[in-house]
Amino acid sequence: MLAKNEWWLVITSYNERIFPLQWIILIFLILLTLYLLVGDKRIANRTIKVTLGTINLFIGIVFFMMSQGFPLKLRMSQGLLFVGIGVLLIWDLYKNSYEFQFPKEGWKRSFFIIGMLLMMLYPFAGLLQGKNMNHSIVQGTLPCPTTAYTLILIITASKRKGRLLYGCLLFWAIPFPVLVQIPKYGVYEDGIMFAIGLVGLGVLIYEFVKESREEIKND
Repeated sequence: MLAKNEWWLVITSYNERIFPLQWIILIFLILLTLYLLVGDKRIANRTIKVTLGTINLFIGIVFFMMSQGFPLKLRMSQGLLFVGIGVLLIWDLYKNSYEFQFPKEGWKRSFFIIGMLLMMLYPFAGLLQGKNMNHSIVQGTLPCPTTAYTLILIITASKRKGRLLYGCLLFWAIPFPVLVQIPKYGVYEDGIMFAIGLVGLGVLIYEFVKESREEIKND
């Protein structure tokens, strides 16, 4: 495991290398989210899946696998996780296990709005802590805020059949912030992803219990 200064050096070098791509992608994700609210749902869904699929492939390959700062085992294991997430998102163009939406009512609507607002704070949280711009954790080019964004869409989806993608995202969202990111590296903004992940886990458990009860009733 990298020391704190070494880990932040990887983040800084990566942000400098890809600048201004991270901010272009962030603006595009904001516009894409707004289009999901007011535009054609089918077009929005396909665009989101292609965009997030490509983004996760980029994170897996460029941020992890091609990194010179991370240990080889970490680069490959975490890189493959995000490559897998990217492939699953693009594959869902054909499988259509997920249908993203802006919920019209209920707790999902509140969660979508609050979750998106909190998630958008990610790049600016570091600045409020006195860190420089190159320490910003930005959606679309770094794994944690991208995972948070994807989970919000999946948790509030109108259709959610597959659980492999869901499980991969929760695997990243829940253990890493409290075990590594916050205590070791001081990435306090990852508390946002952790909270979203806990909601996602709660929804998943609820669905398992509901399905089990229905199976018992049908038997």
